[in-house]
Amino acid sequence: DSVLIFDPYGSGEMYDFKFSLSDKGDYHNLVRYCIWYGHSMLGIWVQEYNLLAQWAKETFGVSKFSYEGVRDAGAAALFAAVLFGNADKVTAEKTVFSMNLVESTFCAEAATLALTVQDILLYADIANAIGLSNAEVKFIKPMHGDNTALSAGELAAFQEECNKETVRFGLKTQLTIEG
Repeated sequence: DSVLIFDPYGSGEMYDFKFSLSDKGDYHNLVRYCIWYGHSMLGIWVQEYNLLAQWAKETFGVSKFSYEGVRDAGAAALFAAVLFGNADKVTAEKTVFSMNLVESTFCAEAATLALTVQDILLYADIANAIGLSNAEVKFIKPMHGDNTALSAGELAAFQEECNKETVRFGLKTQLTIEG
């Protein structure tokens, strides 16, 4: 087994505060630049997960992948598993439980504008993606957009919604939520 760690586009060592409007690391300006050129940060990050998986497969013959991500990168890991189907496990930590970030006061500690994908909610939200992933999915401390944890009742409702989506799509998704 091996671990490949990378910084998604514009983050980690490649992050510059000119990408943001504040010192919170919200990617505000970088997301705007991406949108102006017809891209989304989340889309770029999803592609990076797939590109690195393809590289590992071609270079080292790796056949099983586990994607992990914290905050926005957790959503990218999940959507990469859904779109490319090459991850057996996905772990998302402190990731928002819904892309509908207007339900609460938005703050950069929970999610950033990197999650901005035009019209995504017309097609899928996090629960739909989990149901479509056909992987072992672990959500650790799912969050609201205002950086508050879900209550026990909200965790149960989220689990139930994800389970309904898994049944709806007839896949073998296994979901674990650690609150």
